Amino acid sequence: QHKNNLERLAKLNNVHAVGYITQKDAPAYVAYFDVFLIPYRNSLYNTSSFPLKFWEFMATGKPIIVSGLPELHKYQPLINYAYNAGQFIEYIQSALKDPHVYEDKRIALAKQHTLEKRYQKILELVSTLFLLNIFIFLSLEHVH
Repeated sequence: QHKNNLERLAKLNNVHAVGYITQKDAPAYVAYFDVFLIPYRNSLYNTSSFPLKFWEFMATGKPIIVSGLPELHKYQPLINYAYNAGQFIEYIQSALKDPHVYEDKRIALAKQHTLEKRYQKILELVSTLFLLNIFIFLSLEHVH
């Protein structure tokens, strides 16, 4: 059934099934997107899933429609979180009519979540844990 759905989609004038593209070529394709879709199914696994592509999408400022990922719910109203297929379609139509709503705010928030900033946060956490372990080790040395 999924194959039939994909074949039907590929026949639409506004859908282009381009196949695999390299990471280097991706920005050229993304420039032509009107709306980003993150259509996950509700599942226990997705309860705590957070796709990193979310921040890449946010950095463009373009509208994002999400379903099935509760971790992204908190980014409303910068994104539209759909709970059913009807809402998903409604949000797409709305985003196409007015794509610039919250554009600047999406870009600004994405700038706070760059890979460099994530890397820096990881380094800070590792440094803190390292210092904590040294402190605990030194403390245990003097317990005798």
